[in-house]
Amino acid sequence: MRRIAVVLALAFAMCGVGGAGASRTVKHSHRYQVAARLARGLRGTPLAGYGFAFEAEGHRWNVNPAMVAAIAGTESSFGAQACGVNYFGWNSCNSAAPWSTVRASITYVTRDLRQRYMNRWGKRDVYSIGLTYCGAGCGWRWAYGPHGVLQFMRNRFGSGPGVVYP
Repeated sequence: MRRIAVVLALAFAMCGVGGAGASRTVKHSHRYQVAARLARGLRGTPLAGYGFAFEAEGHRWNVNPAMVAAIAGTESSFGAQACGVNYFGWNSCNSAAPWSTVRASITYVTRDLRQRYMNRWGKRDVYSIGLTYCGAGCGWRWAYGPHGVLQFMRNRFGSGPGVVYP
């Protein structure tokens, strides 16, 4: 009987079941952790459930997904004040956005930030992106104000100020 107990204890220990093995923590990938932080920061907003979409597009285009989500926060209170699915204030709601779904808007804006703002125009920080995105009259407030992109990046998403994928 004692041998069976020893064999079972060894088998459970090798499988990580019971005893000290049960307290192991699950280690997630960096990408999962980024997406989970975004998902937590978007809870209770119209963008809830899109954390992993922001992460996927940010990774794809090498753009900080917290910055993209924070732009939606600054421009439309994370969609609460949006013009339809224009959560990013694209063209200041003066014309129809070139997308029809929230997911498509995340893709479009992330890609455009990479291709035009960062690659073509050489924008390398949130403030310089804001000078073009929002205009010279509101660039500082857009980037640094109490409801600015950098505040949302830090306070809601636990992100640093970088514009490339963390």
